[in-house]
Amino acid sequence: MSSDRENIQKTSEKLRDLIRIHDFLYYVEDNPKISDAEYDGIMNQLKKIESDFPWSITEDSPTQRVGGKRSERFASFTHLIPLLSLSNVFNNQELVNWHNRIEKLAGITPITYYCELKYDGVAVSLTYENGIFVKGATRGDGVQGEDITTNLRTIKSIPLKLVGDSFPESFDVRGEVIFPKDKFEMLNKDRVARGEDPYANPRNTAAGSLRQMDPSVVASRPLDIFVYGIGAFQGQIPSTQEKILEWLTDVGFKVNPNNKLAKDLDQVENYFDEWVDRHQQLNYDCDGIVVKVNDIDLRDAIGSLGREPRWATAYKFPSKTAVTRLVGIGVNVGRTGVLTPYAKLEPVNLTGVTIKSATLHNQDYITDNDIRVGDLVSITRAGDVIPRVVEPLVDARTGNETGFNMPNECPSCNYPIVREDNESAHRCLNLNCPSRGNHLLRHFVSRGAMDIDGVGENLISQFIKEGLVENIADIYDLTNEKLLSLDRMQEKSATNLLESIARSKGRPFEAVIYSLGIRHVGLETARLLANNFSNVDVLLAATRETLLEVPGVGEVVGKAILDWFEDENNLEILNRLRGSGLTFNKTESSPTEPSMQGTRFAITGSLQSMNRAQLESMIRKLGGTIANNISGSVDYLILGSSPGSKLTKAEELSIKVLTEAEFMDMLSKP
Repeated sequence: MSSDRENIQKTSEKLRDLIRIHDFLYYVEDNPKISDAEYDGIMNQLKKIESDFPWSITEDSPTQRVGGKRSERFASFTHLIPLLSLSNVFNNQELVNWHNRIEKLAGITPITYYCELKYDGVAVSLTYENGIFVKGATRGDGVQGEDITTNLRTIKSIPLKLVGDSFPESFDVRGEVIFPKDKFEMLNKDRVARGEDPYANPRNTAAGSLRQMDPSVVASRPLDIFVYGIGAFQGQIPSTQEKILEWLTDVGFKVNPNNKLAKDLDQVENYFDEWVDRHQQLNYDCDGIVVKVNDIDLRDAIGSLGREPRWATAYKFPSKTAVTRLVGIGVNVGRTGVLTPYAKLEPVNLTGVTIKSATLHNQDYITDNDIRVGDLVSITRAGDVIPRVVEPLVDARTGNETGFNMPNECPSCNYPIVREDNESAHRCLNLNCPSRGNHLLRHFVSRGAMDIDGVGENLISQFIKEGLVENIADIYDLTNEKLLSLDRMQEKSATNLLESIARSKGRPFEAVIYSLGIRHVGLETARLLANNFSNVDVLLAATRETLLEVPGVGEVVGKAILDWFEDENNLEILNRLRGSGLTFNKTESSPTEPSMQGTRFAITGSLQSMNRAQLESMIRKLGGTIANNISGSVDYLILGSSPGSKLTKAEELSIKVLTEAEFMDMLSKP
C-alpha cells in the first residue's frame, strides 16, 4: 500500500516537473518546445491523479496556481484579480461533460453561453482610472505580471482615453495582443530582403515586441488587440458577458465582431463548426473557441477550481499534422541534470512554419512508440509552437531504420548517466557539468532567486567560456578586472553588475534556498522551509521526519532536500556562499516596523507616486485591507487627484482623508 502511494507521488512529481519546465519555456522565454495539445495532455494526467488521490496534491502543484513565472526585464505588476487559465475540451462529448458539470453546479437549466474566438496572442491587462489608461501589464504568472505600460501605449487600438463617462472609477480590462498575419508576412519579407532571418510566427513575434525595452521599436510593429473581459473594478458593470462587450465597444475598445450568444449547447457546437472551417481565413491566428457562462452572477456562484474558472472552457480546433523524416536524435541536459531527447527532422512546412526539431520527452516515450532514426514520422502542432512526434509510419520502413538508447555518459561532460528506479528520466549527477551549470546559473541570478540584474544567457555563456564562472559561488568572486576582460564589457556595465551582485547578498533566506536549485524546491517550498527552519545549519541537521512535518513537503521533496545536503560538492558551494555574506538565517520583522493590522482603507482618484495596484499591495503586506466602497467600516480614504464620489461619502461619514504624502508619512512612523 505504501509502495503504491510512493509510486503515485513520484508520478505526480514527475508530471509537475515537466509542466514547470514547459511553463518556463512558454511564458518566460517565449520559446515553447511542445504543442498546446501535448501540454494539455500532461496537465490532464496530473489533474486525473490529483482528483483520484487528493492527498497527492502539493501547494506548489501547477494545478494550484494560475500560471508560470514572469520575465525578469520589467517592473513587477500585481493583478488584483488573477488572470486565470482555461480548461480545454477537444470534442463534443468533452464539451457535453463540461456543460453537465456547469448545470449541476449552477442548479438551473437552461444556461446561456457566450462564444468567442480563442486568439493565439499575448494576454494583457489594462488599468483605467477615471477613463484614462494608466497602467498595462502582461499576464505573467497570472498574479504577478510585467509592467509594459509604455509599450502598450504604442498600440493604436488601445484607447488612451475612453469615450463618454459611463465607466467605473477604476477598472481593469483584459485583452489579447495579436500580430496580424498580413503585417507579419510583410515584416518577414522585409527582413529577408535585408538578409535577416524571418521570424518564426506571429504569436512569438508579438510577445517579443511587447518585451522590447525601446518603445520606438514596439511602435514600429503593427500590433493589434481584442479585449474580452473585465478584471478588478470599482463601481457597477453590466450583468452579462454580452452586455460587458457591448459596453466595452461603446467606450472605445476593440471587440471581436465574430463573438456570438448561444442559447444552448447545440448553438455552441454550431459556432465551433463554423469557425473550424473558417478560422484560417482570419487575419490573425486562433486555435479554438472560448465558451463562457453569459450571466456574471451565475459565474460567481459556479466559481473556480485552482488555476481555472469552472464557468469557461476552451474548445480546441483539431491539430494539424505533417509527415517528414527523422534523421537523428539529439540530447539536451537541463539544470537538474535531466537528459531530454529531441528529434532532428528533415525540414517540413507545417501551418506556415518550417519545422526542424521536435520533442521526444524521454527514453520511455521513444521505446513505447517504437520511434527509430530514419523513420518517416507524423508530427503535429496545435498552437504555432515547435511540434511533437506523434508516431512513426511503420508501413513505410525500409529495414534501414535504427533504434535509439540514451547514452551511458553525459554528452556535455562525459559523466556516467543514472536512471533511478520508477523514474523515466536519465540524469547527469555531475554538479560541475557545463550544461547543468549554464541552466543553474540562469536560475541562480533570476528574480525569484538572487535577483542579479544584468546577467543574461549570453553573459553566462561568456562567463563559462572564459572560465570566470564554473558554479554559482563563483559569481561572488567576480571583480572589475575579470569583467573588463570580456568582449564588449564596458566600465559602467561592469560597475553596475558588481553593485547588483553586492545587493543580492541582502536577499532573504527563502530566496537563497530557492536559488540553490534543489530539485522539487520551488519558491513556495523555499518559503515554507525558511519559515520552519531558523537558519541553514538547522536545515542541514533536519531529518526525514523533521522535513515531513513541514506543510507541503512530502516524501519526494524531502528526499531531494536530504540528497542535496548530503553531497560534498554542494556543501562546499554552500560554505563558499556563506563566506560571501549571503543570508542564511531567517530575519524577523523589526519591532518598529509599521503595522496596519486591522486597518481598512479606500482609495479614490489618480495616484501620482505609484499606481493603485502597488498601493493596495503595500497595504495588504502590512496587514491592512482594501474596501471598494465607502462605509462605516472604512478607517481611511487615500486621496488622489480628480477624486470621485467616495470623497463626498467619506466626508459625510467623518472618515479620515489622507493625501498620498500623509499616507507615506504614516508609514515612516513606528
